[in-house]
Amino acid sequence: MKSIIIGFILFWASSVSAVRSATSDEYYKAGLQLYQQRQYDQAIKYFEAAVRSDTENWQAFQTLGLAFYQKNKIDDAVRAFDKSLRIHSENAPLKAFADQLRNRPVELPVPMDTPQVSVSSPPSIHKVLAQSHFFLKGEDTFALSSLGDLARAYLGGRGVTALTNESTTPQGPYGTYGSEFGYEFDNFNAVSFSWETEITGTFILNSEDNSVLKTFTPIEYGYSLNYYRFMPDGNGRWIGRIGVGYYNVNMNASDTTSGLGNVLYPLSGNAIGASISVEREVMLFWVVGLDLSVGFKYADVSQLTGLYPGGTLAFYKDSTGYIGLADNKRIGTGGLQYGSTDFSGFNFGFGLEFDF
Repeated sequence: MKSIIIGFILFWASSVSAVRSATSDEYYKAGLQLYQQRQYDQAIKYFEAAVRSDTENWQAFQTLGLAFYQKNKIDDAVRAFDKSLRIHSENAPLKAFADQLRNRPVELPVPMDTPQVSVSSPPSIHKVLAQSHFFLKGEDTFALSSLGDLARAYLGGRGVTALTNESTTPQGPYGTYGSEFGYEFDNFNAVSFSWETEITGTFILNSEDNSVLKTFTPIEYGYSLNYYRFMPDGNGRWIGRIGVGYYNVNMNASDTTSGLGNVLYPLSGNAIGASISVEREVMLFWVVGLDLSVGFKYADVSQLTGLYPGGTLAFYKDSTGYIGLADNKRIGTGGLQYGSTDFSGFNFGFGLEFDF
């Protein structure tokens, strides 16, 4: 398991670092085209992206100032011009124009000309280029979870002979549904809080006459703090995400072989885990994006316990791999150990992101 996690982390790091970001010059040229089309608000976003990508791009600062001027934001225009002149002082026409604006003339001067450009495929004017903001995401993924001793009992022929879920294997894929709320600091960094629910089927142990002896139905709930690294390009952006999570498993279980009768008992357990993913996001509308993701989650939850009339009940496995329910005091005796409901595994899916 450790080698899988380390390998996926290395894959995540190399995938994110290998993606090419749009260059400052590409943002600058796209902004020029919008400026010439008199779409000044959109041009400003491109010019701001250009100077964030390259703080020495004096042409981008100059045209950013011109776009501010067209919006009658004179103070912003002068500040942008001054930054351009600090980088490239040999620009007499710009200096003269900036000085005119500083003197607050009654009649504003005619703005300078800009270079003529034509950009056939400009970089995406996705929110990546906007200022910091919040986002909300809904996610639907499919998980190939280990499920620990539940799956091992099924695969090893240890009594679990039936499985009721939408999949044909005990590892899934299982449906995972979640939401996420986050904050983007800039073009490249964000943090978020996410929560998810992974729903599996019911594992059933039948007797020879096909009557039900034991049932186990686990559901996992996860809550994670995540860090995002964005790599914008011309058509959207690549995303790397890594998170630390608190995972809780609730399991309704019955075990008629333990003298408990045909009664479902609620058990629960929790563990600290982690997740990592690589995502691709494209924009559907100005503030709505579609994310496609592949990732890995480590969430090995064992020591599931719950109350019953005799005290505390525990989910166990024995030395031969059989699973069941027993009084918690028996764990550690007679070869009984806590059973595992390991929700670790790879996942893939999609999500819709809304920015505000």
